Amino acid sequence: MLSFTGCGGSFDKFKRSRPKTVAASGTVIYRNQPLADAIIVCFPTATGDKAVAASAYSGADGSFSLQAYPPDKGAVPGNYQVTIQKSEEAPAAPTGPDAHDAPPPPKPKSLIPAKYGQIETSGLTLTIPEGGISDIKFELKD
Repeated sequence: MLSFTGCGGSFDKFKRSRPKTVAASGTVIYRNQPLADAIIVCFPTATGDKAVAASAYSGADGSFSLQAYPPDKGAVPGNYQVTIQKSEEAPAAPTGPDAHDAPPPPKPKSLIPAKYGQIETSGLTLTIPEGGISDIKFELKD
C-alpha cells in the first residue's frame, strides 16, 4: 500500500491565500454576430495584492467565462480595463535547411478593429461586483 502524505498541502495553502474570486461571464458581439475564438483580457485598475488580471477565450456562441487563476473559473471583484483580440491564424514558420535564411512570416491580421486589442484605445471597461456577474456584454463596432 502506498501513502502520499503532504502532496498538495502547500498548493492548497497557496490557493487559500489568493484573493476571493467570483463568477464573471458574458458574451462578445461583433457586427451583430457572436464573436468566436476571441481573447478577452481584463487588466485591473487597482494596484496591490488584489490586482489580478483575468482572461478568457470566447466560444462559438461568443460566450466566455473569466479566469484569474486558470484552470479555476472566476475573477477578483473590482474595476478593469479590457482588451479583445481576434486574429487570423498565424502563418507557419518556414522549416527545412533554408529556414534560417527565410524572412519572418508576416504578423497575423486582426479580424476586428485593432483598437480593441490595445488597453489605451479599446475604450472597454468592466466592473465585477462582489456577488459576481453573468451578463457581461461587449458589443464591438467598426
